[in-house]
Amino acid sequence: MGALTDLVEAHEDAHVVIPPTTGVEALRNLMEENELAQVGLVSLFGTASVTFEVLAGKCRLALAHIKRLAAHFGLPADVFIGKSVEGSQEQRRLSDRSGIVVGVMPHGSSEAAPS
Repeated sequence: MGALTDLVEAHEDAHVVIPPTTGVEALRNLMEENELAQVGLVSLFGTASVTFEVLAGKCRLALAHIKRLAAHFGLPADVFIGKSVEGSQEQRRLSDRSGIVVGVMPHGSSEAAPS
C-alpha cells in the first residue's frame, strides 16, 4: 500500500498544479462547499462588519480568526494562512533592490507597503 501511495504522490507532484491561494479564497471555497452564507461566519469573526471586511479583502485574517476557522472547519491553520505574493521570491527581489517591502493590495492594485 505504501508503494502505491508513493507512486500517486510522485505523479501528483509532477502533474498536478495547485495554484497559490489566499486564506480568504480558501474560506470562500469552503463557504461554497458547505453552502454557508456570510452571516454564518459572524460568530467566528465577532461582528458582521469584520466578517464583511475580511471577505471583501479590506482587512486581513487575524490569528484569532484563523484559529477559529481552523477549528470550525476541522482543518489545519495553514489553510487559512494561504500562499500569496507576500514572502515570494519576487517580493524578496523587489525588497532587496528598492528597500521597499511590496505587499498584496485588494482588488489587484499595486502599491508599496511601508517598510
